[in-house]
Amino acid sequence: MTERLQVNPLNLTSLRDEVYDLLRRRILNRNYLPGYRFDLSTLETQLGISRTPLKEAMQRLERDGLVEIRPRRGTFVTRLDPSDVAEGFDVRQILECAAAKIVAQKVTDEEIAKFQAIHDEMTMLLESDDYQAIVQDYIELDSQLHHYLVELTQNKRLQAVYQHIDTHLQIARVRQKFSSSDSSQTQKEHEAMIVALKKRDAEAFCAAVETHISLSKDRTLMVLDDDK
Repeated sequence: MTERLQVNPLNLTSLRDEVYDLLRRRILNRNYLPGYRFDLSTLETQLGISRTPLKEAMQRLERDGLVEIRPRRGTFVTRLDPSDVAEGFDVRQILECAAAKIVAQKVTDEEIAKFQAIHDEMTMLLESDDYQAIVQDYIELDSQLHHYLVELTQNKRLQAVYQHIDTHLQIARVRQKFSSSDSSQTQKEHEAMIVALKKRDAEAFCAAVETHISLSKDRTLMVLDDDK
């Protein structure tokens, strides 16, 4: 897996970000599986970088909950603990419900149209005869829809906490063996959210969000239980 980074060596900040983004993407795409131990020397050679930006990238990934740095043992991709995943979904549910109540009171027609456009694009993907070919795009659009909800609060602290929680949950979602029936059910749940949003009904929007995340949690934990 050789992918040398094309970054000006004088721009250390950009290099740190490039290394972080690359490793984060590889973890979320399951190029590195849970429990995988990184060989930092090999990574340095593959990427054509020094140890400093690599260590700083790993420290950021540890703060995201994507890796574990164990003194004198190495750096590992975080293993999925069902109880941690469940707690993450519970926190995400609280944050998104709070976001829903804020957004419903001030959302514009243009912003609702963007919600609808993301949802419609997801629906179009499900028309494919080869579901596995589009599932990654579907997952990314699903994440985009939920992040857009939180973004519309314009509350930077809420967004930061949500980003931290959701990054860790992305490992579980990518691991989930999505089926077309799962995605069809997700679309129905999103439709209920959008109906409530169009009515600017804060309580109904929050309730629809809570239901969707609760069911997503159940679907994800079922997969983790099956993998034991």
